[in-house]
Amino acid sequence: MNIDQIEAKHDRLQRYILLGASVGSIGFALQELVKLLDGPDSVYLLLTVVTLSGWLIGAWAMIATSSLVKEKGIENILKDERLARIRGKSFEFGFAALLATQIVLLVGNDVLIKFTDVELTVSFATNLSIAVAFVASLGRFVYLNR
Repeated sequence: MNIDQIEAKHDRLQRYILLGASVGSIGFALQELVKLLDGPDSVYLLLTVVTLSGWLIGAWAMIATSSLVKEKGIENILKDERLARIRGKSFEFGFAALLATQIVLLVGNDVLIKFTDVELTVSFATNLSIAVAFVASLGRFVYLNR
């Protein structure tokens, strides 16, 4: 494999990491929503399967990326200054998304309490916040790295 093919494979694996992490994180948050709304067990079970599938895809892609880097000796490509800057920007974006999600959840919870008898649980808010931050950070990294 030449360096262009290796970089293309590396980029493709990063997209699989994003896909798996997104599906896993969002599925995890949706499971909490189903619990909160006393949804049917079949929906919860389906979301469990989807969540685990997402995490497995993401884990497979992370392992494949790591082995590709070690096998082909391209560690220096991953340590360049441009990627370090992109990682920093991606982390900042994910953190901003986390804070924005917290604000939306706080206001949303007040609205829900006022107009319905539903109150958001801490576990739902935590899972949703982590999912949004994780997906936003990874998505920003893939977007800036294209």
